[in-house]
Amino acid sequence: MKIYKMKNPITKKCAYWMECGAKAWVEVFPKNRKNFSYKELQDFVRYENERMVEIVNLPNGELMVVNEEGKLIGLPVNELATDLWKEVYPIDEYPLNNDELIVGNALLCPSNMIK
Repeated sequence: MKIYKMKNPITKKCAYWMECGAKAWVEVFPKNRKNFSYKELQDFVRYENERMVEIVNLPNGELMVVNEEGKLIGLPVNELATDLWKEVYPIDEYPLNNDELIVGNALLCPSNMIK
């Protein structure tokens, strides 16, 4: 896997995974090179036995996949994913959505990579 140190990855043809606490987004691809299976999504956002998947549509058409129960089970804040969230939801346009914190692992991908 290639590691890219970027603040805001562009996901035209690939996806990026941010493990909580890491310093860079990692470029990842589905096993079939086309779209992620539900099991693959679970593996990206898992924490111990907790594998609940939440898929969030971003205003730019990309998707962020996170652990649905992350805040309830006390996962730590994912700083890079939170920075990206605040970048795509600027406070002047989305005043009610900008204070969101992303916790746990996050996957960022184009919408055509999830069926």
